[in-house]
Amino acid sequence: PVRNRIFCKKEMEKIPCLRHWMNYINCLFLDRTNLKEGLKTMNEGTQQLKNGFSMVIFPEHPKSR
Repeated sequence: PVRNRIFCKKEMEKIPCLRHWMNYINCLFLDRTNLKEGLKTMNEGTQQLKNGFSMVIFPEHPKSR
């Protein structure tokens, strides 16, 4: 079985149908405005890597914000 986790921006949680699907596949929502919360999410991702999961990250171009 594929063991992946996906990082996505916290703003994606505001989209109801997408939020439920992303929670189902265990996405990690990264808060880019709150450094402390963002670091917690990154640490959780690090733990997932240590547990054998692959992490998928889609970088965002700075001008697309």
